[in-house]
Amino acid sequence: MNGSIATPKTLPEILAFACAAYGREPNDELLFAWRGALDQIPIRELREALTEHQRDITPDGRDRRPRGSWLPSPADLLAKVEAKRRSENTQRTKRGYCGRAECLGGWVWAERNTGGEPAVTRCPHCRELWENAG
Repeated sequence: MNGSIATPKTLPEILAFACAAYGREPNDELLFAWRGALDQIPIRELREALTEHQRDITPDGRDRRPRGSWLPSPADLLAKVEAKRRSENTQRTKRGYCGRAECLGGWVWAERNTGGEPAVTRCPHCRELWENAG
């Protein structure tokens, strides 16, 4: 290896990475707790949640040290994942479109059957947003 740190790709690797960062040894008990709560969360989201936790400088009630200085519990990581998902959903709704590459503000270019002229139509993926807009 060239001295770089490999990106964790599995839940046990993320746990080992987190434990190493906080000077703890991963064990079967921790892995069981993490698997029970976090097994269905995509690895990318868990890595982002761990990074977000490490950046958390909110004073903790235990000893007033920043929350990010403690090894996160599965609940801490779940809270970070859910908060990010809610934020992304709110932003998507505020934008008023689904965010797909072909969708431009809730509209897509479509080719008409007659003459092949381009036409702008509502994005089918944004239909729910359009219907709820009133």
